[in-house]
Amino acid sequence: MMRDDDWTDLFQGAETLNFENNAIIIEEGKKRDIKLLQVVRGTLDIMQSGKVIGRAGTNDIFGEYEFVEKFQTFGTQTAAFTSAQVTSPQFICRSIDLTYIKMCFVYKSDLAGRFFLFLCQHISQHFDTRLKLSK
Repeated sequence: MMRDDDWTDLFQGAETLNFENNAIIIEEGKKRDIKLLQVVRGTLDIMQSGKVIGRAGTNDIFGEYEFVEKFQTFGTQTAAFTSAQVTSPQFICRSIDLTYIKMCFVYKSDLAGRFFLFLCQHISQHFDTRLKLSK
């Protein structure tokens, strides 16, 4: 399980981003930097082929599928699996770069196991919801 100090270490390298309502943060099929994003304030829809397959709100993470897929590669960009569109008047998220997370794993080697366990649990919890919404 992730500890508070794990999150503190990861978020030290985070960038805070602000978006207006209806902004497209991630566009399906478009190249993007590999980053893990966490909602600080607001809500967004996760879409695939124009259909809502999930929703994210405060403290939720998104961008995790591309992150997991590309973690072992040397690339820093990938084509997005889904789109993410803001659905609230003010949206703030934190963005953590893949390279920074890998660096944290070098300096704190026991973090990697806890982090990937967290990601697997997160993906598992959201998979059924996204599958139902995508039909």
